[in-house]
Amino acid sequence: MNVVVAFSLLLLIAVCACQANPCNARIAYNDIQHQNFEWPAIKRINGRSTCSTLLVPIKFVGISTEVAGTLLVTSMDIEVAESDCLFTDLIDDKIPDWCVPLPTSPHYIYTVDTTFDAAQTKTNITVKSYKRM
Repeated sequence: MNVVVAFSLLLLIAVCACQANPCNARIAYNDIQHQNFEWPAIKRINGRSTCSTLLVPIKFVGISTEVAGTLLVTSMDIEVAESDCLFTDLIDDKIPDWCVPLPTSPHYIYTVDTTFDAAQTKTNITVKSYKRM
């Protein structure tokens, strides 16, 4: 049971959404070594406590590339993938598999700044730091 709960916590996706001004959140994405690298997990989420938390299904729209060991990425967009997979409250700390974002790289942990515009249902993510796994 604890394993199920722990794994479910890894799959949490939280994006801050404020009505007037989108708030910033720092999110670290961590790949879970799936053989085809399609399902990364959320390692940790640290959002502002003043923001209302909105759990959304997202997918990356953007590609990072590596040249001579250097990761070439400055920003990327993500978009809401499934409108019927929107959660404002957690049930048993679980979120369905289809709410997990696709990876941009299977070998890096990203720390990013993200702003979410609920009206446009689009999020801009700017990579602030990263490290090779």
